[in-house]
Amino acid sequence: MVVGVKQGGHERTLENEGWPVRGREGRRIGVQHLVIVCRRGALQVWENETLMYESKERVIGFDSAYLYLQMSSHSNYPARTVYFDNVRVEDLNSP
Repeated sequence: MVVGVKQGGHERTLENEGWPVRGREGRRIGVQHLVIVCRRGALQVWENETLMYESKERVIGFDSAYLYLQMSSHSNYPARTVYFDNVRVEDLNSP
């Protein structure tokens, strides 16, 4: 899993699970349930009800954004179909 932000043409990786030093073998194939929470610029990423990333400070400083989801695998693996289902974006900063 990689969590990153890009603002003003500058990319910043917030979390990458220690890759490439750790986790080079990848993850098991399965259904992942993700929840991304943004409150007043702070960010949390939950995977299967486990908190995987939490910013301690404001990391998002923009009013609008694109959500980019991607799955990748080793080039020797057979083609797979990936579905991103039940994606919902809400403005938690609203009253």
